[in-house]
Amino acid sequence: MLTQRAGDIRLDGVGFYLDGIHYPFDDVDSLRFYYVVTKKKVNFRSAGTDYNAELDIYLVGCERPIEVRTSPVKHFFDMNASEPEAALVLDLHREIARSTYRSRLARYLEMLENDGYFYYDNKQIFRNGIVSDGRRDISLLRDRPLLKSPFEIFQPAPAPKSFADRVKTFVSARQDFAISTQFDSDVFFAILEKYFNLQWES
Repeated sequence: MLTQRAGDIRLDGVGFYLDGIHYPFDDVDSLRFYYVVTKKKVNFRSAGTDYNAELDIYLVGCERPIEVRTSPVKHFFDMNASEPEAALVLDLHREIARSTYRSRLARYLEMLENDGYFYYDNKQIFRNGIVSDGRRDISLLRDRPLLKSPFEIFQPAPAPKSFADRVKTFVSARQDFAISTQFDSDVFFAILEKYFNLQWES
């Protein structure tokens, strides 16, 4: 679907309208949300702030999501031009996430109950706490530290012990085991807390 602006979507308590079509909340399969604030500078002086918010609404039976974005800032010196639009995207995500929380959570728990694992960020997360990306495994119950940063949790790679290890780390790709939390983050962190006793300070 074409990229939309948050103001084009109208909520009505049981779903939302877009281009004259009503989409029930029950049809929302998952949500991807990303938000970043970038402070701009010119010659070491403040030149405003960009507020970039992205919301993808995945619907049952649809391959492509509804993409909601802030409009790109037209000029570098447009001070904070995207802040009001970003606030609309944040509010839209908050309301749709609240209204679809139970149904999205149920889908993950159904997979966990029936299959013993669920897929998240192209990884299998098993009921016993093992997370596998097909090449490497970590345990949500045993491996520490598990750190949280905006939109991901990760286990840092071990510090290199030798010069050869340091060279290998320098020239290779990231060694941390990271799980992106852009998709259904409210549901994902609720599962981590309930089933794996994992919590982080806000």
